Amino acid sequence: MSACVPPLAKKVVWRRSNLCRLLAALNREPAVTGTVGRHTMHIEPIPLQTHGDSRGMLVSLEQERNVPFPIRRVYYLFATSRDVHRGMHAHRRLNQLAVAVRGSVTFLLDDGSGPTEVTLDDPAQGLLLGSMVWRDLYAFSDDCVLMVLADQLYDPADYITDYDEFLREVRGVPRVEGTVAW
Repeated sequence: MSACVPPLAKKVVWRRSNLCRLLAALNREPAVTGTVGRHTMHIEPIPLQTHGDSRGMLVSLEQERNVPFPIRRVYYLFATSRDVHRGMHAHRRLNQLAVAVRGSVTFLLDDGSGPTEVTLDDPAQGLLLGSMVWRDLYAFSDDCVLMVLADQLYDPADYITDYDEFLREVRGVPRVEGTVAW
């Protein structure tokens, strides 16, 4: 692990060889759980069905089929240096599905009880991020293209960019109705 990753972070890596162990999208229990001490954080992988032939591969993302929320916004990150950190925030209401369309990226996730590290490196594997989960993205491969689908339009008031404020809110305020339940 890199020096900038908290030492308690547990690493969970999703690769193509692990896809056969995942259950069908939306009809399963969380398939991956990261554990740090006595804390358990559910991490929701979303396997994305691939279709291919001699012409290449295709993955389709469809609202309320393999994306468990209405899609209101799509954005992507690319040309991000390996030593750069992105994210470093949580959302009060926003839910997201992240897919490393190309290359790889590591997420450090925390729901207020302890960190878990997840590496995305497969375009047929998504990571569902519910509200009130702190995320720090780093270790971008040179060719990384990270696509993110969101259930809300951009709203600066939804962002928590101070980690101490995030801890106060996540430990003292109940989850907002209408967010993805873990």
